[in-house]
Amino acid sequence: QWYQRRAAEVSGWNGIPDAGEAVVEVGSEGSGRALVRSRERDEHGRKGRQLGEAVAADRERQIRSRREQIAELESMTWFNLRYLRKIRRSVVITDPTLSKPANDLPKLGVIVKTDVDGSADAIEGILDGFSSDRVQLDVLYIQVGSITENDVTLADEFDSVIYTFNQQTPSQTLSLADSKGVVVASFNVIYHLVDDLRKRLGALVRSTTDLQIIGEVEVVQLFRGQSHKKGKSSTALGCRVRSGRVNKEDSVLVRREGDIMYKGGIASLRNQKTAVNKVDKGEDCGIVLDKGEQFDVEVGDMIQCYRYVEVTQHLDWVPHGF
Repeated sequence: QWYQRRAAEVSGWNGIPDAGEAVVEVGSEGSGRALVRSRERDEHGRKGRQLGEAVAADRERQIRSRREQIAELESMTWFNLRYLRKIRRSVVITDPTLSKPANDLPKLGVIVKTDVDGSADAIEGILDGFSSDRVQLDVLYIQVGSITENDVTLADEFDSVIYTFNQQTPSQTLSLADSKGVVVASFNVIYHLVDDLRKRLGALVRSTTDLQIIGEVEVVQLFRGQSHKKGKSSTALGCRVRSGRVNKEDSVLVRREGDIMYKGGIASLRNQKTAVNKVDKGEDCGIVLDKGEQFDVEVGDMIQCYRYVEVTQHLDWVPHGF
């Protein structure tokens, strides 16, 4: 036995206790073992809680850091944004000759949850090769594990789709995603996952409006006179259709040695002194331009008839092997 405030040497213990731990005297070996098991359970529970708190804190730091990165990147210029691909695992615009800023492009955000590291690496390798000048792909993160409520919350905040690979999603998490309108797409074949991603990206690609030349007309003669409206002078243009056709409702450009001299419409279109709506290639016609009195047309000028047409665009990203 030993007494308070006296040092003692004890031998025979299986392990070395930490400083500050209490030594308890028990009546029997069985009682001692029961006490040890109880203390071990308490210790395991304490360590489990500490680990859970550490994981949650680390997860919160990751989310906060991610949000700060996105906020910083979205405030950057298009030029600087091109060089931060590895940070975001996303591609915005890769062609330096394009003048449209990245933020003008439609964007799809994605979160990917997989079963094992190998699957995550394979998917990440495919998405890292994304390149398009028509749409943005913003990969928030790729992780191993089931979908959590935090994933749904982040996907909702950044308008993202959650992809799962070989994962079972808890019904409670699916209910939360459904209530927030977050899409959860599950696959067990990587090809099918990427194909679905390509379809979603393709649906975001906007059509473009292009100027289409309908016909070209050469000015071969000028007839100056008076218009019937407010006594203004006008010039009737004797023309020959060199290509395509000229339609009265078309818009026109008058070019002189490549320079645009006039942009407007046709006030009058005639063929053999008869008012017509169109004249085809190889035919002669007379044209009076709408407000054409505002500039002097010359023999040899070319009149281009054009329309704006909507052109459907398609996703220009095809991963290797697809």
